[in-house]
Amino acid sequence: MPAEALVGIQIGDEGKGKVADVRAASVDAVGRYQGGNNTGKTVQNEYGRHVSHIVPTGVFHKKISIVERGVVIHPPSLVAEIDALIKMGINFDKLLKISPFAHIVGPWHQLKDRTSEAGSDGTKIGTTGQGIGPCYQDKMGRKFAIRVADLLDKNLFLEKLRTVYEAKSEKLRRYGDMPSFEEVRDSYGAARERIVPFIADTGKIIRDLLARRKTILLEGAQAFILDVDHGTFPFVTSSNTGSTAALMYTGIPFDELRTVVGVLKAYPTRVGRGPFPTEIFGIEAEKLRELGSEYGSTTGRPRRCGWLDLPLLRYAAEGVHATELALTKLDVLGRMGMIKICIGYEGVSEIGAFEFLNLEKQVPIYETINVEPIDAVESRDDFPGWVERVIKLIEEYTGVPVTFISTGPERNQYIQN
Repeated sequence: MPAEALVGIQIGDEGKGKVADVRAASVDAVGRYQGGNNTGKTVQNEYGRHVSHIVPTGVFHKKISIVERGVVIHPPSLVAEIDALIKMGINFDKLLKISPFAHIVGPWHQLKDRTSEAGSDGTKIGTTGQGIGPCYQDKMGRKFAIRVADLLDKNLFLEKLRTVYEAKSEKLRRYGDMPSFEEVRDSYGAARERIVPFIADTGKIIRDLLARRKTILLEGAQAFILDVDHGTFPFVTSSNTGSTAALMYTGIPFDELRTVVGVLKAYPTRVGRGPFPTEIFGIEAEKLRELGSEYGSTTGRPRRCGWLDLPLLRYAAEGVHATELALTKLDVLGRMGMIKICIGYEGVSEIGAFEFLNLEKQVPIYETINVEPIDAVESRDDFPGWVERVIKLIEEYTGVPVTFISTGPERNQYIQN
């Protein structure tokens, strides 16, 4: 098992942080392959509670932790995260490795993102306002992109920073006030000093690890239903999120990826706009939101909550080529008294391309299940009957076994087959 990928197979916030933290203990390295600090993976372990934005979870286990070229980095935010982890007792010595090919998020990207989301022209899609989308736009546009490699030479970096700042300030003046160049120079210059020691030839590190038959966990951000090509466009993130993207961004050969863990929550949630066929409203939604603390890790926004959607889950599991599934927050669902599970859509036997393109028009067909709390569960045999019913439905619809079941927020609260 040289490489395994960990991918969310719903609409985000599936609990990837906990699963990654558990699995990181048994690998030699952890690589983050896409996204930026627009996402947050919550990890709760002996160090305390931490919301990881850029730094891979491998640092909690003293494992090599790689930030690959598919990630876009806001330097001041990365430094703030590093400082928070150091304060928790994490030693970064020789652990964190950042690809020189990763791209830099500038304040102009954040300004454009925030003002676009605040507009009333119908283009709002529900981003976090962190500048991730505009940074990827510049990456593809190639003209005004700054990469981590540019940090290596201080004088050349500051020169490039000024060139891009001046070009962007002229174009973005209509959006609002930009910080002065002096403020940007000081902020990014200080962050540069902290980040440069972590810049490394990550491609070579990965190749060396594979040559020595070491294991690598590839953790992504967001989820497959938010993939820019496979998701609910335009209400998606700005990068590819699936297992094939993990290989593309890291350069790992296809035959080295043996395991793809699809992570799902016992009930899906969504932050921002976009179709959500099984969304629930009113008192039921409020209860589920409060029981599960369903508020955005990055923004604090209340998440939209819904019932488990098996047709959409099958679409995603097939899309990421999942070989096993990790199920989270069953303990939350067990306190609802009664739940529903979408077992199909009216008039639709399976989600194909055209059904997915019209997802907002699909009408769910539900199975209703009475539930009870799952406190003090030590093995799968201890679960009440409703849990086995839920797991059986998931496995039947996806054709993929559920091998990991989270039973609470702590690192040791899980059952694994």
